[in-house]
Amino acid sequence: MTTESNPYRVLGLTVEASPAQIARAYRRLLHAHHPDTRTTPPTTDPVADEELQRILAAYALLRDPARRAAYDRAAYDRAVADASGPAPNRSPAPAQAPRASASGSGPRRVRVVVRRGTPRRAITFSLRIGPLRRHR
Repeated sequence: MTTESNPYRVLGLTVEASPAQIARAYRRLLHAHHPDTRTTPPTTDPVADEELQRILAAYALLRDPARRAAYDRAAYDRAVADASGPAPNRSPAPAQAPRASASGSGPRRVRVVVRRGTPRRAITFSLRIGPLRRHR
């Protein structure tokens, strides 16, 4: 049994996959591996539970654009480091000081304007929930 940590491979996607493709692959795999849809009893198959956890973790990572971008950047950095080969005697790069802006005046200042006036009315509606009926 291999434990795949690449979320794209877990969901069977490429790096260029759209959010709709990610959701579609997640739903397809979730239906196939969910304990309620398995043909074997859920307590007898711990491998299927691990696979379901990998699917859930992969989708949680890829559905959030910020987390997906951070993962892609880290994967790119790992690929570049692996391609450059091992360098045991190389010291880590020194930390760089933050750059000054083009005008040389230091950090930029942003002016924020708050407009005061009549506040907008909130949209209100009523929601009625009836009695619960259980179907047999």
